[in-house]
Amino acid sequence: MHWLRGEYPELHLDIKRVIGEGDLVVTHSHLVLEPGKPGQALADHFRLENGKVVEHSDVIQDNLETSANKTPCCSVLRLKFAG
Repeated sequence: MHWLRGEYPELHLDIKRVIGEGDLVVTHSHLVLEPGKPGQALADHFRLENGKVVEHSDVIQDNLETSANKTPCCSVLRLKFAG
């Protein structure tokens, strides 16, 4: 990550969700490398052993300026249930 911060000193990572089960953790994040740009949506997958990351993979998608629906790629969906 040091090289990325060196290339983009104003980068911002906003973690939207963290899901964990057993030795697996998945994060859904919004990465903006340069202020004013739409950034990218990230899904990072980690496998842990003894509290350390032993495997990592990710899926990265550019955020679009406009979308076919009104929900942005990196929004946080909040549901309200009756009851």
